Amino acid sequence: MAKRRDRRVAPSPGRPKNRVESAARLDQFSDSASDRKLITIFVIFFIVIPTVSVLLYCTKYSTRANRSATHMHQRGLVKTDVNYQEILTENSKVSENASHRYYTYPVLAYITPWNSKGYELAKMFNSKFTHLSPVWYDLKSQGTSLILEGRHNADAGWLLELRKGDALVLPRVVLEAFPKELLRKKKLRDKAIDLILTECKEMEYDGIVLESWSTWTAYGILHDPELRNMALEFIKQLGNALHSVNSVRNRKQHLQLVYVIGPPHSEKFQPHDFGPVDLQSLSDAVDGFSLMTYDFSGPHNPGPNAPLKWISFTLQLLLGSPGIGTRSLARKIFLGINFYGNDFVLSEASGGGAITGREYLNLLQKHKPALQWEKNSGEHFFFFSDENQVKHAVFYPSLISISMRLEEAKLWGTGIAIWEIGQAAHSNGFKALRFFKFILQQPQSTPTSRAFEKNLHILARMRHFDQAWELMTQVQRTHPSLRALKSMSIMLSINPRFQSYEETLDALDRMEREVFVGIRKFHSEEFNALLQAYCTQKEMKEARPVFVELFLRFASNNKTMSILLPGLKESGDVTAMKIFYHEMVLRG
Repeated sequence: MAKRRDRRVAPSPGRPKNRVESAARLDQFSDSASDRKLITIFVIFFIVIPTVSVLLYCTKYSTRANRSATHMHQRGLVKTDVNYQEILTENSKVSENASHRYYTYPVLAYITPWNSKGYELAKMFNSKFTHLSPVWYDLKSQGTSLILEGRHNADAGWLLELRKGDALVLPRVVLEAFPKELLRKKKLRDKAIDLILTECKEMEYDGIVLESWSTWTAYGILHDPELRNMALEFIKQLGNALHSVNSVRNRKQHLQLVYVIGPPHSEKFQPHDFGPVDLQSLSDAVDGFSLMTYDFSGPHNPGPNAPLKWISFTLQLLLGSPGIGTRSLARKIFLGINFYGNDFVLSEASGGGAITGREYLNLLQKHKPALQWEKNSGEHFFFFSDENQVKHAVFYPSLISISMRLEEAKLWGTGIAIWEIGQAAHSNGFKALRFFKFILQQPQSTPTSRAFEKNLHILARMRHFDQAWELMTQVQRTHPSLRALKSMSIMLSINPRFQSYEETLDALDRMEREVFVGIRKFHSEEFNALLQAYCTQKEMKEARPVFVELFLRFASNNKTMSILLPGLKESGDVTAMKIFYHEMVLRG
């Protein structure tokens, strides 16, 4: 990090002149001893005291600001000409000071259940963060009412450890309830807020992080001015309700609301974009905005994760120019910084996607690549060819890229939001798998479907697809009751992102022939699970061919349309959406 700028107060313009005139008058009436005394006083006031002040300032501020930087900068690690061996050698080392915060603005860190290392890091570096957000909850529709799912993820012992520190705990809640019903019906809005408040009180949280904007975009809510206004009013209502309740940990502090927002797509704001007017409108009811300034590139447009110029452009669109006038709103922004990377396939059959630290280190160790610095984006990347001689491009955060983004955040006066601090995890993924397989072999033990699905999810995130299929097959033989639609959805979600169109269809056939044989006949639910996987992974260009090819084999229903049409709309291809809509109508 850069040194703090000196903030010296300029001396009064009249003060030196008065001092000189006073000295001249004393010269006329004093003897030589008085002269020496006056000179001594002059030296003390104008040389010694300022010098000591500067030294004290440097000791108190400059040195402190340097400590975090010098630990890495003095060792020459924060640089553009980094090599793979340095990363392999240094990646597991941390700063000697694990408690003092050097970044003075707020820091929000997300922790996910599928990257368990984040739980350990949150405890280890608790004082480095101001907000911790475990990704635990979903607010869903259930018949004509609502349900808040996710308490089973909450770890009471871990929460108790966290509360020994100062970081606020605000679990993330994803609003998945049918938005039109929720926003139009006061009873459901009140129910949603009551569920959230009750959970905060019973679990002694300090508030929540709410994510709903992307869901509302997918459902087309934000294109309707009336519904869009209702959506904003709901956020305000929730924020005000949270502010009316004091935190259990600190009675002088109310519960907080942090709201997740995406970056505007262009300088010309679209109806579904969260813009400066929305920011201003919600500023009193919302304590912070978690801005997702990452995922700039994707499998079909490979490139940097979060170009620095794009980050600056995004902040400028939301806040204007950096300065005193924007500080009140800027301080509520948590600028998103990704702690994951991307491995993109550079071929006609584009593909690839996010990778964790463990996967990145494996690639470095295996391919020993030459890392390149891309100046315009401020990111490191490298190329490699896999076993099939297909070329890949890998982008992953480096010390210098993170440092530059911290400096950008400081320039604007924003906090930061890290997605997420468990990215180096999965080292214990195989331990979890071994333990689960051990439980499967014990006749007196019956593992739960949730444990089975968790293992599938870990293996999918680690890209160990063969072992995931092996586990599915084993469970089919020994514990068939564990098989459910959710485990099928997890397996199907692997394919659109990492495998070809044909391999995805083969996966569905394999599920029907080998894994779920004798337990269920595939109908609309399984068909919708496959289409949902494409929509979730934003692979809409292949969702339509899947529908066309499988339409006669699997009956579609209203849910099929509710999955595909929002997905097409979110992809931005309105023409394709209209054509697809008419195709579905023609097919009944």
